[in-house]
Amino acid sequence: MTSSAATSSSRVPRSSSDLFPESLGLSPKQRKVLDALHEFPQGAKISEIAEMLDSHVNTVRSHLDELIAKDAVQVMPAPAQGRGRPSFVFHVRSPKTETIAEEYVSLIGVLTSMLVDQENLTPETYAQALNVGRQWAQTMEKKDPKGAAPVGVSTEKDALESLFAKLRDLGFDPSPPAGDLDSAQGSDLDLHACPLTVNGTRPHPFVCAVHEGFLGHLTDADVDPRLRLELHPLSRPGVCSINLSTHRGQASGPTAED
Repeated sequence: MTSSAATSSSRVPRSSSDLFPESLGLSPKQRKVLDALHEFPQGAKISEIAEMLDSHVNTVRSHLDELIAKDAVQVMPAPAQGRGRPSFVFHVRSPKTETIAEEYVSLIGVLTSMLVDQENLTPETYAQALNVGRQWAQTMEKKDPKGAAPVGVSTEKDALESLFAKLRDLGFDPSPPAGDLDSAQGSDLDLHACPLTVNGTRPHPFVCAVHEGFLGHLTDADVDPRLRLELHPLSRPGVCSINLSTHRGQASGPTAED
């Protein structure tokens, strides 16, 4: 076997995230046509899409051509039915991001429950979860240096804004922090959503500790001043909170019971 053949045989399928609508730079009209096509699991003809959108066939055809060029849609000949020009059926290639998110969040829950039986983490499993979170953050750094790098900025305000943006992008729905970073109590930042909550079921405590390790790595900058972070799952109903302080504060370290 030649080296080129070996390389070809070991090539893996592309990442599904490459096909996410958010990754394809779609215009609002292209997204509208794509959303309509999602309503046809077996594919649809141009006339069917045009009828759903109450749009002209030629307009829909133009948008479909653009979607094909972006790999969001594929076209296949329809089964022949007598003589005449063959018709074509258009199929979505771009997945629904919310469906993928729900599936893999459920998978994470199943894997966690199989690997970690106890609901109350031991110091050993807590430390293991923190390490998993840190390694996860480091992996994301390698994949996207700008998107997951440690905060590493010059002021507390910049560091806080950077962390706030990361929490928002990760799906935690943070509220603006309250308190003084430099005080003994630090600053509290509330999280109103969790990317790993499914149907109102609380994630396993191991998952919460993994998130703590991930977020802790983001604030583990090599330049002063830097933030210290404590994650408190379900600090009150429907809300998790993060306590933030600088190296000048007197924040206490996290415990396995948190």
